[in-house]
Amino acid sequence: MTQKNAAGERLAKIETRYLKDIAWDELKPQSVEEHTTFLLSQVERLLSEPTDEPISVAQSFVDEYFADGELYRLAMLPLKSHTGDKIALTWDQFHQYTVCVIACICKDLLDRGFYDSKGLFGVKGAFDISNKDLLDWLYTTPYEHIAFHVACTLKAYERKAYSMRGYLPALDETAAISSEEHDEPICRQESTKMSPRAHTKAILEKLVSIDRHWERGRQLKLNVEVLMLHDSILGCIPPRFDKKVVEAALALHDYMDNEVCDCLHPKEGSAPLADMPESFRVEYNDVMGKVTRKTREVCNQHLGEGWLEDHPKAFEYVMAYAEDICGYCPDRSRYKD
Repeated sequence: MTQKNAAGERLAKIETRYLKDIAWDELKPQSVEEHTTFLLSQVERLLSEPTDEPISVAQSFVDEYFADGELYRLAMLPLKSHTGDKIALTWDQFHQYTVCVIACICKDLLDRGFYDSKGLFGVKGAFDISNKDLLDWLYTTPYEHIAFHVACTLKAYERKAYSMRGYLPALDETAAISSEEHDEPICRQESTKMSPRAHTKAILEKLVSIDRHWERGRQLKLNVEVLMLHDSILGCIPPRFDKKVVEAALALHDYMDNEVCDCLHPKEGSAPLADMPESFRVEYNDVMGKVTRKTREVCNQHLGEGWLEDHPKAFEYVMAYAEDICGYCPDRSRYKD
């Protein structure tokens, strides 16, 4: 049996298991819009299909389709080998390509790598939380499971940006999103009675609230560092900016910028502190001790005695921010998803 025939048999088995109810003959001819609707409906069905297995039906479909890469290679071969502006596919080639696209969309959604909102949803603009048209689509589309996975992808994108900035308050709050409407934490969609739309709503509301918080900070002409220090001192992302906390953040920012910025750059790299030379550990403890004393002094002055003791998250966040500013962060794991 040739490799191509073997791949054809495997594709037939996959279709029988996962795409058995498709009337393929009814798909021709289709407009681009009709084909897109068909693709989305199949992806939505796979994502929503119940199962008693530990992984979803869509994930099983993806795993089997991409098991050795051969089905994907054969489906894409006619597109890679064509010349000219137009691609002429036989019906069998178009059939294989369509199954491939369904698998690719499922994989991108499940892997949190999806971003083609214009090609599939007709939504223009950037794939980010500030795109109102994208948010409107996610809130209203009948493809609720697709919307949930796109919202999760948006969350992953935003969390990557928070991580790059060292913005711990946002990382913590987006790691523990809860639905106020349903009084339930957001976890795996399969393990809850909440609808996909309720999940999507809770995720988007949290991301939008953080985005609007940053917009208010820009309107107040706060730079990124002061904004992050403001939230770190509070130990959370508040609904509004506090004038006294802003004053404390400005004072701490001036101190760190002038006194400790880039003061720790070990030649040995960023190994865990316990693995660093003793001379560096002494230097590190000295610098962080000074930052601790200054932070306590500033908070007591602007916010009242005992602020850090009453707000344990504040101390954790400010110290993490200080480590980044100093140039040595011994525990980058705190910034990982």
